[in-house]
Amino acid sequence: MPFIDNNQITEDHVIPLAKGGANSVKNLVLTPHWVNKLKGSMDKDQFMKYLKEHGLPYKKSFKDWLRSSDQPKKI
Repeated sequence: MPFIDNNQITEDHVIPLAKGGANSVKNLVLTPHWVNKLKGSMDKDQFMKYLKEHGLPYKKSFKDWLRSSDQPKKI
């Protein structure tokens, strides 16, 4: 198993708190910090649409982000 720097992994709310999501284990996933920062208050569907529209690396699930080292270019 590869080494994971804990400072680069963050908790992300699947349904953002800003959109009524709960602060519970069922609503949390682990994502790289840069994914969480880029996603902001978008929900999963909005975020995936945003990635496609901007030609950024697109993954079908958040689990795929954990396996990826692809980082988007600043836009």
